[in-house]
Amino acid sequence: MMKFILFTICFLHTYSLLAIPKKPIKVFSHPIRQIRFWDLPSQQSDQLVRPAGTAMIEYLNSYSRLNGHTDKIKSIPISSPGYKLVLKAFEQIPTKVKDLVRGKFLGIFLVKGLQTTGFAEYVQNARGRPMGGFIVLDWSKIVGKSANDFASWKESLPFEDTLGEYRFKVKLEKDQDNNTTSAIRYILIHELGHLISVGRGFHPSWWSHPKYFTNSTTSFPFTRLSWTTNVEKDRYQLKDEFQKEANVGFYRGKKLSAKLIEVVYKSMKVTPFPTLYSMQNPFEDWADAFANYVHTQILKRPFRVEIFKKGKLIHSASQCWNETRCFPKKKMLDRFLKTI
Repeated sequence: MMKFILFTICFLHTYSLLAIPKKPIKVFSHPIRQIRFWDLPSQQSDQLVRPAGTAMIEYLNSYSRLNGHTDKIKSIPISSPGYKLVLKAFEQIPTKVKDLVRGKFLGIFLVKGLQTTGFAEYVQNARGRPMGGFIVLDWSKIVGKSANDFASWKESLPFEDTLGEYRFKVKLEKDQDNNTTSAIRYILIHELGHLISVGRGFHPSWWSHPKYFTNSTTSFPFTRLSWTTNVEKDRYQLKDEFQKEANVGFYRGKKLSAKLIEVVYKSMKVTPFPTLYSMQNPFEDWADAFANYVHTQILKRPFRVEIFKKGKLIHSASQCWNETRCFPKKKMLDRFLKTI
């Protein structure tokens, strides 16, 4: 069996990859996560995308501190052009995707200071049953970036290229559609993927303990395609056998040496993951696979990752949905999205 490198990639949205913090109660039970806090969900354009209020900012900063960050998250003024661009991007998302959260989607909020580009969370009733969800976007990480520029920048984040030898080039759009709105649309589909998964059993809850995944032998079929649980280290890990373990981060944490770039992408070619981002944990596995599938299979948009070293092309890969390695996930996504 070919051995691979395991990437334990840290991400603000979920901390279940690591041991569950001892005192998350303040965040878990925050009023913002209770359905009684919210007005009835609305799909109306004047309510869909709006500034983050005091309670939302308080919640996000509490969550940020829980994950070891000190950055101060702030709301984006309503005068920002970001609100109209985000609404335009949302309107471009396929109706069948939006229908999956219709009546339960509580809105999109723009901020700056997140440790990631997007954040999705569900809210619950008094019995802990998920009742809806919201999305938060860090506008400062998106503004001024075209879809291809944004995707290329994000793809390079796990690596420390001190010599400046490597260049990442990701194609999400053809030239005529390569704009900020297209970048936002891809990000929103990813975050909607998180919300769509809640309560549908594709993966465990990001608020649940990894041991519950270990004890369940038949549930969470999407996660079981790629993941198991490391009981000793109290976290999820990829099912395959790996050479070494490296703690790296897309938006935070220690980065991998650029010397490992070729090894990483060569290894990925025989895994069931459509993107490097989806290798972080079971939750990003689902959300980024969902986004990439919708982007390429439903919207019929391009996806290609190219990496250059000193100007020479050393890696090139397109979407994996026609490859045997991604068939099991494609089959599950086909069935899910074609039955709605």
